[in-house]
Amino acid sequence: FKGVAFYLLNEDDADLTLTLCQPQEFSAYFERQVDELVEDRTFAWALARNKPVIVSATAPLPDAEQEESAPAIDIDGERPQLLLHVINSASETRGMFVGVLGEEKKHILDISYSLLSILLMSSANALENLEHTQRMERINTELSENVDRLCESEKALLEHRDHLEEEVVHRTKDLAREREFLAAVLDTAGALVLVLDPEGHIVRFNRASERVTGYTQDEVLGKTVQELFILEENREEISGLIQQLASGSGPVLHENIWQARDGAKRLISWSHFALFDNGHPDRPLSYVIATGIDIT
Repeated sequence: FKGVAFYLLNEDDADLTLTLCQPQEFSAYFERQVDELVEDRTFAWALARNKPVIVSATAPLPDAEQEESAPAIDIDGERPQLLLHVINSASETRGMFVGVLGEEKKHILDISYSLLSILLMSSANALENLEHTQRMERINTELSENVDRLCESEKALLEHRDHLEEEVVHRTKDLAREREFLAAVLDTAGALVLVLDPEGHIVRFNRASERVTGYTQDEVLGKTVQELFILEENREEISGLIQQLASGSGPVLHENIWQARDGAKRLISWSHFALFDNGHPDRPLSYVIATGIDIT
């Protein structure tokens, strides 16, 4: 390629944004060409195909004497050919790759086009995995902060239990609001969130978990994930994870298969962390917080 550009979809408004251009001097040229390709629906046609599409540019690359900011490329006055290739991950369309061919199409081996398809899909999957990881980290941070706030509220309530009844009522309302806030966070989170006691029994099961498994919270409370969702050959692994967290190990990451009510098997990527009595790892384990993303 004489030059390449990566256009990624903006999740908020579905617009295509020029995210990377090499060499940088080509950016203005790519923006003009892509605007025209979007206008005549060529871009939309290329997005619907999962293979390279080669089209002629609407104009030759500008000569340096005609436009001072343009790259000086000798193309013998012919219109260059553009290669368009959708950037797809395993689950969604992420954008479009645009390249100016550096030689005639007939001189490029078919295996080169196949390799490009593989590279772009691998890149899209890597980008998606990064976003999942960042999303999980944000969820863990928010959940940990809210759990800390709840613990502090409960501690404050115990310290003031001998105060006037009005103060007790006031703090009880505060605690109720904290619990409602935490419940809202859990139920609106896009990730699966479970709270387990030290023996592995479920004490909290959010709506995302209900959607993935087909079970309601009332049906699973007091039961273990091993008896409900884990394949028999993987059940010892869960007990080992809880023991590892009880020993004071930090967040534990792993993936496993969950079996839903209808028999469907879902691959879940989990992050576990432990809550200890009074927040000290040398005290007994109180709860295990598990957050997961369905990556089936």
